[in-house]
Amino acid sequence: MISGPAVHVAVLAVSTLTTVALAGYAWRDREEPAVRPFAALMLAFTVYSGAHLVGLLTHGPEARFLLERIQWTGTAAIPMFWLLFAIEYAGYDEILTRRSVAAMAVVPVATVALTWTNGYHELMWAADARVVDVGGLAIVEQPFGRGLVACLAGTYAMLIVGTFLMTRATRLSDRLYATQARLLIVGGVAPILANVATLAGFTPIQNPTLDITPYAFSITGIAFGAALFRYRLFELSPATHHLGRNAALRNLDDGVVIVGTTREIVYANAAATALLGRDREAVLGERIEAVLDADALDFEGDDGRVESERDGRVYEVRTSSIESRGGRAMGHALVVREVTDRKHRERRLAEQRDELERQRNELRRRRGELQRRRDELRRLADLNSIIRGVNEALVSATSREEIERAVCERLAESERYRATCVADLPTWAGNGDRWTVRGTDEASADALRDLAGTVAVDGEAAVTTVETDPGVWTVVPIRYGDTAYGALALCAAEASGAGGTATERVADGERGVLAELGELIGHAVNAVENRRLLAAESVIELTFHSDDDDPLVGVSADTGARLALSGLVPDAGDGHLVYLDVTDGDADAVATALAERSGTRAKAITDHGRVEWTAPKTTVVGTVAEHGGHVLRASAVDGTLELIVEVAADADVRALVDRLQERVPGTEIDAKRERDRQAERADEVCAAAVGDLTGRQQEAVEVAYRAGYSHPPRTPAKGREATACDAVRRGRPATGRRRVRLRDRSTGPGRLKTAPAAGGARSAHVHG
Repeated sequence: MISGPAVHVAVLAVSTLTTVALAGYAWRDREEPAVRPFAALMLAFTVYSGAHLVGLLTHGPEARFLLERIQWTGTAAIPMFWLLFAIEYAGYDEILTRRSVAAMAVVPVATVALTWTNGYHELMWAADARVVDVGGLAIVEQPFGRGLVACLAGTYAMLIVGTFLMTRATRLSDRLYATQARLLIVGGVAPILANVATLAGFTPIQNPTLDITPYAFSITGIAFGAALFRYRLFELSPATHHLGRNAALRNLDDGVVIVGTTREIVYANAAATALLGRDREAVLGERIEAVLDADALDFEGDDGRVESERDGRVYEVRTSSIESRGGRAMGHALVVREVTDRKHRERRLAEQRDELERQRNELRRRRGELQRRRDELRRLADLNSIIRGVNEALVSATSREEIERAVCERLAESERYRATCVADLPTWAGNGDRWTVRGTDEASADALRDLAGTVAVDGEAAVTTVETDPGVWTVVPIRYGDTAYGALALCAAEASGAGGTATERVADGERGVLAELGELIGHAVNAVENRRLLAAESVIELTFHSDDDDPLVGVSADTGARLALSGLVPDAGDGHLVYLDVTDGDADAVATALAERSGTRAKAITDHGRVEWTAPKTTVVGTVAEHGGHVLRASAVDGTLELIVEVAADADVRALVDRLQERVPGTEIDAKRERDRQAERADEVCAAAVGDLTGRQQEAVEVAYRAGYSHPPRTPAKGREATACDAVRRGRPATGRRRVRLRDRSTGPGRLKTAPAAGGARSAHVHG
């Protein structure tokens, strides 16, 4: 038992003075959050402890019960101000409205009212309450009424709620607020525990029971004082943090949306509703799919950043998970920012960047192309210089062997090619061994011999490349028209194209020049063979017949006319110019039928029963002329064409027959014999005229003769050749043109058998 009133007075005096001092000190900062309810709470503590102190020293019943009523007034105010302080301290002052404050005041007001009117209803304590002197202390002995029990229940409910808010603030607070929050809990819980002990009878003085609740206010004062002075209670409070965070969320330019675990929106700040174009009250409770593309959102990661497009607007959404302290998922916070303009700018920048990159690549490509063209022009210039030397060698060559040797030597002497070789068609096909090889790379030439049969050089074959182990060869077909004579192969000292396959390492320009070189060599070979044929003492005479779909065969069958070859001018433009004598039929009908069947020009020569026809190279006559053969006689009757051909003694008869049967499958060889060439009679050629005519002039004379023109030149200067050939003047033809017609068939084109030019391109071979 505590003896002597001095101890009680000292403890209660400390409690009273401490609480009133805290109230006065806090009031100076009454504009700060939670200061006003804190000061009111301290005053309520002061009233409670001060009235209790004075009451213990007052023994008069009336004065003692008056002090008891004042003590109960302070007691009734404590739970309301404690709850208000806890709410504002924790930062939940948005719930403090007039209605909520009025509801909090119901219990305190009822307690005070019942206390001061207890004499009329005795709901707080019974009428037989009395003052008992215990060791000099005046203690009131009062049985509790039903009203007091109800008031205590309401009081404890508010105290518990306030304590819970304080505890929650402690758990959620940062380290900066944790200690002050704990001190406030200690200061608030100490009186509550003391009051519980009093109601339970665990007090030093019993019968009557001494109320020890005011004594605990000294602990409250010490704890609150430490929080106020040492930990800056009102300068650093969770309310500032909480309210500031809420204000930041409300005023944030970025939208903030919080959804629960069911993806329903529980919070959206003003920026979010403005961005999404929705009213804040309307959007709360809706699922996130109603405002954003949920499929694009990342709810699985801890911090996902995605872009969502809706109604033509692009949003950048950053998703963060919300978890409790125990790790339980509570929902997600979404930070929404509209990036439509930024995406447009990025898209424009990307387009501009792509355009710049494209232009840079195009510039780089053009520079590379320009450099390649420069290199190609340099190479082509070198190649043209080489080909000029080849041309000079071809002019002086008198045989095919000389042509092949000259070509190989001139090309191998240049620095451009390290090895060259030429092979005729049978050798290239693997059926002969006529190789002409020059250069330093014999090993590569040996490898080329093994690959030769795999590369086509006849028909429509173009310039190709063959890659061997020692090097890359360029294979050039040697042809005259559609006649293939063999191949020229060149092994370059260095590739003309950079990298790539063997085909890619030969430039297109070089291919074109080499293809023309192959044709030039083919012309030279053809000219040499024609010259050799004319100078040969013996020839081979071939007899053919054809009943296939050759134009002459078909026309003779369709018209019933007899067609006889009277003249042939080889290689006259688009084909070979053929003159046909028509018997037993109409020349106009024959010309029309020939034009329809061949697709080339054909016309009847008036009053002569003769047709001038441009024969395609794929016909029987065209194929023979293309291979250097001379048609001695040809006739087509009733769908059968028969012709006798003269070729050189060493000509490749098999190649001619194969080509004929390839182009006109119904062509067969009937006879082959070798005979001596008949000697020319001196009177068969008008030496004076022929000696003065060029190849073109000879061709023009024959064309004029076959066309039926007979006008000699009007002046002696222009008629020198006609006079030399004993030509006579006659009347103008109906056409009004001036042509030359030889006097008679004895001095006509049948006697014009002249040697072809060295180039072999435009020689006239006429056989009457």
